[in-house]
Amino acid sequence: MENGVFIAWSRNESLAHRVAEEIEKNEKLARYGFRGIVGGGRATERYVGEQIERQIADCRYAIVLARRLQEAESCAFSDNVMYECGYLIAKLGFRAVRIFVEKNDMRYMPSDLQGNWLLPMDSTQSEEMLAADIVARFAAEVEIERINKMQRMSLWLRVKEKLNDFRSGASFSEREIAKDVLCITAKGKPIK
Repeated sequence: MENGVFIAWSRNESLAHRVAEEIEKNEKLARYGFRGIVGGGRATERYVGEQIERQIADCRYAIVLARRLQEAESCAFSDNVMYECGYLIAKLGFRAVRIFVEKNDMRYMPSDLQGNWLLPMDSTQSEEMLAADIVARFAAEVEIERINKMQRMSLWLRVKEKLNDFRSGASFSEREIAKDVLCITAKGKPIK
């Protein structure tokens, strides 16, 4: 899997292309070799076309740009985008999918997606500013995730060091070493 970022869109293809351009210009994301892949392709007899499946296969993350259908009296979003959103979550996992929704439309999203999964976007900004804002927020979350992976590795090295000290005959009781390991794995928070 490469560092592709699949961009699903509904009625805002030009914004999707701007987001892809911003991903390639963003310094934090460029450091990790990310590239934007705007979803699309020919319709097939299946809901998710083979081209979109190939595009998603090259991605570790996804950005969904959900826009409510204006003609709809109800709270309808594009069926295709909602289907792609579910497919992306199943394929990449919740942590890898960022769903951006117009802030006034967030309340219309399915209740299973309410809460931390939705990120508001303000389409009163210019498309260029909106794309830059979306990518900056996405980059910040990716950076946090990568830092968390580094912190986990650091924690593992500290646990390993404690276990090696214990094996080498350091004067720790099994209870002390267990408590230290628990403290380390609880991200340094003391266990009560």
